[in-house]
Amino acid sequence: MTLSTNGRSLQEECLEADLFPTYGSYVTIKLDPVGSVTFMEDKEAAAATEKLSAKTYVGFVGPTVRQDPLYIKTPPILSFEVRMLRAGLAPARPEQFFTSDMCIPVFPNTCHPSRAPVQP
Repeated sequence: MTLSTNGRSLQEECLEADLFPTYGSYVTIKLDPVGSVTFMEDKEAAAATEKLSAKTYVGFVGPTVRQDPLYIKTPPILSFEVRMLRAGLAPARPEQFFTSDMCIPVFPNTCHPSRAPVQP
């Protein structure tokens, strides 16, 4: 069942109103190793991924949003830049004048020598 108003799908109406997720949003991405290789029907890859666990990662939606220019009558395909967050402090890079405390933690990470975490 497709919900619609004015004869158009809600998906089409939302795409015209706002891009989602918006720039600056935090998103979670859960990777399923086994599910990622099942379509290949490769026994060796399937056996290797069974040793891995599914994990959830946090990312930040960056400024690059691309819309498929070749769509006709169907909602466009949107591409979003997602910058993955790392756990813990970044390593120092003295040659680039970057110290490890030049990052900002994102809650629930609270470990930082002088900055409070951002709470999305």
